[in-house]
Amino acid sequence: MYPRMQRALLVIMSVVYCISDAIAQQTTREARAFECGFIYDKIKTGKSGDASCSYTGEKVFSTASKPFPAREHCDTKRVFSFEDIRLNIDFVTNQVAFEREDGLAPFAVEEMIDY
Repeated sequence: MYPRMQRALLVIMSVVYCISDAIAQQTTREARAFECGFIYDKIKTGKSGDASCSYTGEKVFSTASKPFPAREHCDTKRVFSFEDIRLNIDFVTNQVAFEREDGLAPFAVEEMIDY
């Protein structure tokens, strides 16, 4: 056979093999539970989960010494403390359980000690 035909045949055979393998492994399973969490960043430059929003943020969040940008709607606080929530939803027993953990971020503990 010619090299181009050999390559084409190998490609076709590998595609057929992958498709047949995927079909053979395909099974239907129902979800029995679902787990998710709302976890805060615990570093100084991380994202905060503490925010307040207003349609007129420039009027609500501005102070005499600190104007708030007119195009912003939410005032997001810096990371200092956290409140982590982990949810577990069990579809078999129809129950929802959650764990809540709150505290100061590790760098915030050091700042409070220094204060």
